[in-house]
Order: sequence, then C-alpha cells, then structure tokens
Amino acid sequence: MNAAAPGYVTDTERFGASMTPERHARLVGRTLLGRPGALEEVAALVAFVCSPEGGYLSGQVLHLNGGAAFGR
Repeated sequence: MNAAAPGYVTDTERFGASMTPERHARLVGRTLLGRPGALEEVAALVAFVCSPEGGYLSGQVLHLNGGAAFGR
C-alpha cells in the first residue's frame, strides 16, 4: 500500500474559499519551488503508482509538496 501526501495545491475546496493573499504567500514561501502544486501533478503521481511502472513501489508515503518539507 502506498499513499500520496500532497502539500499546498491550488483549486481545491480545502484552500479555495478561505485563501487570503497573505496565506497564499506564506504557503508558497515555504516551498523550494516557490509555487503551489496543481491537481494534475497529484493525479500524475497517483497514476504512476497505480501503473505497471510503479509496480515495485510499496509501503511508501510520497510527499508531493514542492520541497516544503525542507523549508526555504
């Protein structure tokens, strides 16, 4: 079993309605890439894990957060 753990992703209900410009800047400022993630990027990771190419990957939590785990 694997899991995807996305960080700040734009265009989601979780962040959309309550997002202020200040909060957006703070969240983006935490990432090494300097931008939020996209839903398509999360979908691509899940598609890879479910594909034959990801067949040997097991027991992982894949953090898709633009480097926020390392700080900026």
